[in-house]
Amino acid sequence: MGWPPYRRRSLLKRKKPDSKCNNESLRKILRDNMDNNPTTAKRLIYHAALETFKFHVNVICSERSFSFLIRTTAYCQEYSNGMTCFAYKEN
Repeated sequence: MGWPPYRRRSLLKRKKPDSKCNNESLRKILRDNMDNNPTTAKRLIYHAALETFKFHVNVICSERSFSFLIRTTAYCQEYSNGMTCFAYKEN
């Protein structure tokens, strides 16, 4: 059985949601403010997001892997120059 051919084609053409980022504005802030130092990057990202969105975000930057579990409506994770930064809206 399965989906009719016309339905399968439409399902295959759909763009999958990005599981690491659901906010393009936040993605741009991360990309624009990530430098080679995690401490500096998290402060730059925090202040840029606060100025842009007028709400607080939590920011994690690390050169090593990390694990997290959150509940939020806006988030983004980016990797650049050996460092990962993750920012999300405080609820």
